[in-house]
Amino acid sequence: MQAGSEYLEIQPDSLIRSSQDLGDILISSGDDSQVRLRDIANIERGYKEPALSKLHMDGHNAIGIGVSTEKGGNVVTMGEGIKNRLQELEGEFPLGMDLEVIYMQSDMVVTAIDAFLVNLVEAVLIVVVVLLLFMGLRSGLIIGFVLVLTIAGTFIFMGPAGLALERISLGALIIALGMLVDNAIVIIDGMLVRIKDGMDPEEAAREVAGQTSMPLLGATAVAIIAFAAIGLSPDSTGEFCRSLFIVIGISLSLSWVTAMTITPLLGIWFLKPPTEKEKSDSKGAKENAFYGGYRKFLALCLQFRWVTVAVVAGFFALSVYGFQFTDKSFFPASTTPKFRVDVFWPVDQHIDVTEKHVDVIEKGLAELEGVTHVASSIGQGPLRFILTFAPEKEHSGFAQFLVDIEDYNTLARDIKRAEEYVHSVAPDAISFGRTFDLGPSKPGKIEARLVGPDVNVLRDLEQQTLTV
Repeated sequence: MQAGSEYLEIQPDSLIRSSQDLGDILISSGDDSQVRLRDIANIERGYKEPALSKLHMDGHNAIGIGVSTEKGGNVVTMGEGIKNRLQELEGEFPLGMDLEVIYMQSDMVVTAIDAFLVNLVEAVLIVVVVLLLFMGLRSGLIIGFVLVLTIAGTFIFMGPAGLALERISLGALIIALGMLVDNAIVIIDGMLVRIKDGMDPEEAAREVAGQTSMPLLGATAVAIIAFAAIGLSPDSTGEFCRSLFIVIGISLSLSWVTAMTITPLLGIWFLKPPTEKEKSDSKGAKENAFYGGYRKFLALCLQFRWVTVAVVAGFFALSVYGFQFTDKSFFPASTTPKFRVDVFWPVDQHIDVTEKHVDVIEKGLAELEGVTHVASSIGQGPLRFILTFAPEKEHSGFAQFLVDIEDYNTLARDIKRAEEYVHSVAPDAISFGRTFDLGPSKPGKIEARLVGPDVNVLRDLEQQTLTV
């Protein structure tokens, strides 16, 4: 209850279950007379004062409702179900109440998966075209078919492994594309050499598979283990990238299995011994300027092998040095047309004062070019609506603005404009804008964590850190 400028907290016992019970409380005065609380006070149900947190949507008071997918559920199916249900309830909303969506994850998932599927198909086509150019028509089609078969088999095993089609799992297939054809290329190339030398296709398949099965298995195992550090990491990186390691493990394992089984069979069926004309053309091709120049260059490198090694080592050292100038980011930039602006005032600031500041800021943000909606969470962060988002804990001087824009390509420009505006109207606050990360969320641009039992020491270290 409010007493002047102060708020007093009253904790009723367990017998108080309604405002009526509260009004029935007997109060004794100095002359032993008793009155009920409702006789001397107005009692009514209302919002908690002062509120611990508040939510605005496009400048109006709002109540947030979060719906999450059950374990093993499909977020796209859930999203469609929510949309259908909301359409059914639309006519039952009270007059003056509107329903707005702050974040519909299913829409973002559909957009992201569609884009990744297009990228996957394009990557497969590029690999097949390169194979056709350098391996020939028959060999290229065989390896391309085995590649598609391996990817299809990976999709089959992803379900029992508890994996879904999402950015990381589809990205893993794109990363592994180049490695998925290695085993098949070794088998087909080995068969081609033997068949051209006059060996029977079945005998060629048997010999190549027998000689290369264990070396290829070892190379495949090494390639899989190379990603183990990412997938098995105990921190948030391992949580996000677990599917990367598993998908690469499944796909590369299947590539070895298909290379030892399907690929030799297709080679037996479709690789034919060359005709006399093809042998003549092949011999002539090896005597042209390109092959002659390459042969001379290779012989020169072998003749001066130590110079060759030194040049290679020099280029390697140069590449290592140049690596420092390359942007380092495992996860791609966000494609969500939404960003956030975090604003911090003193922690002891009353939430009502914070709300007054928010009223001004959200009105200005809504007027920026390209902005479609502005949701404001006051006193703490909003509900956690995506895995990479870590809501701010209770803080009466904190406000977070979730800003929807028309096009994610303008994120950098819009965030800069929003930061400049917030700083102009709230120069006494700490404010910064950020996109929603696709990977593990970073609390701030610069983070320092101080841990210890003595609060006074922590405060002193805090001031030293701020000075730095």
